[in-house]
This record gives sequence, C-alpha cells and structure tokens, in this order.
Amino acid sequence: MPLISIIVPVYNSSKYINKCIDSIVKQKGVDYEIILINDGSKDSSGSICDRYAKKFNNIRVFHKENEGVSAARNTGLDNCQGDFITYVDSDDFLEQNILSQMLKKQLELDVDIIIGSFNKVSPSGDVLAYVCNSEGDLLLDANEIVDYTISYLRNPRKNQMLMSCWAKLFRRSIIEKNSIRFDTSLDISEDVDFNFNYLSYVKSALLLEQTVYNHQKTLTYDSLTMRIPENPRKLFGCIYVLDSIKNFVDSHSPGRDIEKDLAHFYVYQSILFMIRLCGQVNRENKIMLRKFIANFINEPEFIDKIRDYVPARGNYRMIPMLMKFRITSVLMKFCEIEARRLYQSF
Repeated sequence: MPLISIIVPVYNSSKYINKCIDSIVKQKGVDYEIILINDGSKDSSGSICDRYAKKFNNIRVFHKENEGVSAARNTGLDNCQGDFITYVDSDDFLEQNILSQMLKKQLELDVDIIIGSFNKVSPSGDVLAYVCNSEGDLLLDANEIVDYTISYLRNPRKNQMLMSCWAKLFRRSIIEKNSIRFDTSLDISEDVDFNFNYLSYVKSALLLEQTVYNHQKTLTYDSLTMRIPENPRKLFGCIYVLDSIKNFVDSHSPGRDIEKDLAHFYVYQSILFMIRLCGQVNRENKIMLRKFIANFINEPEFIDKIRDYVPARGNYRMIPMLMKFRITSVLMKFCEIEARRLYQSF
C-alpha cells in the first residue's frame, strides 16, 4: 500500500500537465500513488494522462464528465489508498524529492497536518514571490493553530498558507473518519472550506520554512474561477466559508469571539472580488456590473462589516474607502486600474 496519495485534478491542462506529472514521478525515497482525474478535458490532457499511466504502475487515471475541481478532488478521495494525502494542481509542480522530506517530518513529529511554504511562479518559471510565515519550522498545537487562523483573518495577504489545499500533507484517517469532502457548490474558496473542516479535527500542525510547491500565477481571466458567471456573486466564494472557519475556532476554543476578525476577512475578500469583476468590464456588461456592485456595497451586511474596517499594513486603502462611502463609479475605475496591473502584467 502506498504511504502517500497524490490527487491531481486535470482540466484542459495540456500545456502544463507534463511538467506537473514529471515533478511527481521524479520524487524519490517514498512509496506513493498518483491519481489523475481528467475532469472532462476538451484538449489532449486525458490522453497525456493515459500515456503516463501506461508507463508508470503507480499512476491511475479516472475520466469523468466535467463537474469542477471539487468533484474531481472528491473522486480522488473516493479512490485513494495512501495513509496521507496531498493535492497538486495540474498547472503547478513540486520541488525535488519534497514528498520524502515531508513524510520524514510527519513520522518524526506525528503531526496531523504539514503545511509547506511555496513559490508563486510565472508561466515561464520565474519566481514572483516566496510565501512563508516562519523562520525555521514551526510546530503548533490546536490553540496555536487558532491563533494563526486569527492572524490569517486579520491579514489574508500576509498569512497565505491556509488559502489552498496544495502544499500540504493530510492524514487520510481524519478525512475518512469525519467524512470530509470538497463542497461542489463552491466555485471559489472550496479549498479554504476543506482546510478548516479538516483543521476542526487536528491536534497539531507543522509549518515548514522549506519550499515544497510551485504555484503558477497565469494572471489572466481564462480560469473558470475568474470568469464572470451568470450570477457574479459566485465569484465571491469566501462568504460561504465563514461558517467553516467559525466552526473550526469553536471546536478548539469554544466561545471565542471572532466576529470582528471574520468581518475583516469578509471585507478584504470583497475588495479582491471587486477587482476581479471590474477587470472584466466591457460595453456589454458595464451596466449589469455597475448595478450589481452598487447593490452589493449597499447591502446591510456589507455596510455593517465595513463600518469598522481598518486595512492591515500593506493592504488596499483607497478601494475600501470608496466601498465604505459607496462611490460606485470611482470605485469601479480604481478596481479596473488595479486589475489591469495585476492580471495584464505578462
């Protein structure tokens, strides 16, 4: 039986999937299986996965109709056999021999989750940023994980290591015992929801200073998680994970008041939401988006949460001020400019 199951959801990734799989099959010093889930790809991704499965005995491929990344990862969970689970997105890649090093740490310390540092890289492979929240490895007990979560809510831009399911090593026994799965109704933040559902049952975590993962930032609107859906609110996935975060905190620190921290997180994610939307304004959708944004920033819940919002150091200041005073036209222009800076730099 493999020690680690590596679950890779695949959708129209023919340009990147070879590099991704190669970074996994070259891992040494640990017994693992690779589960590739072809989520209804319309390009050659499925046949590429099949070629790897014919070449390597520890690779299994599952072909399914397109249902989204959450359903694909759930298919992997339903079919994996390892004691531990990690996720890799099909346009990302692992550091060399990192799985054996993560497993060694886990066996030495017997922790319930390992959370690795990672690089944000461009499509050409250039490192754009290194994301790490500690100097040296940091071992946390349950209460310290709660404290780390509070720091994440207060400044998500700085503390990014809980924002994804990749670059982590999970115990499969915890996932199975508590029937933890990805919420297929979420288009965004489904991995944040999964992480906090999982963290509700852990007693210890290890933050690694070492880089374990390379996350590609394509910075375009081609991603399904960036395109404007029929209901733009679906891009704002974080509002649906607030309960998961609160339940996690309650599981380890009952009665702790984190409403202000959740409100801060809500507003910060609202800012990112506005930038994503306004970067895609055109003649056809401008009236619709203007109406949607005006309605959103006039909602009583949003007004209540932004009332006491104070941006963390290094976070946006002008955009939340325009949202607070509900100056829609100027807000849209500022967000459009910021979107252009972020998503059209390559």
